Amino acid sequence: MKACWWCWSERMLLYVEEAWRLMDGLANPYLALSAILAAGLDGLEKETPLLGGPCDQAYAHLRPEEQKALGITTMLPKTLKDSLAALEANSELGVLLGLGMVSAYAMVKRGEVDSLRAMPDDARKAWLISRY
Repeated sequence: MKACWWCWSERMLLYVEEAWRLMDGLANPYLALSAILAAGLDGLEKETPLLGGPCDQAYAHLRPEEQKALGITTMLPKTLKDSLAALEANSELGVLLGLGMVSAYAMVKRGEVDSLRAMPDDARKAWLISRY
């Protein structure tokens, strides 16, 4: 999955809604919103420009040359393991969210992964369904 953004000038909230689509049902919505707001605040303070451009169609429908023209080159992590490594490697977000919180969150999520791997398939399925 790659990152892209889009918005309508009169509906800037749509940009935030798009960010929510990247999360699944097991995401902590408070932590996710904090990360989105912290990243936005960091970008505003540093006057970081949004790269690429508005993408008015689903990313999955873009041809590779259209992706390249929009500057869509950033691959998002595909696994929880990769996501946690990216979170821990992001020093700016770690400072904004709190390094202790990031460390504790990563430890809890890795513990969940280990627990899930140890469960039989039926138990894992029941655990996941109970949390969605």
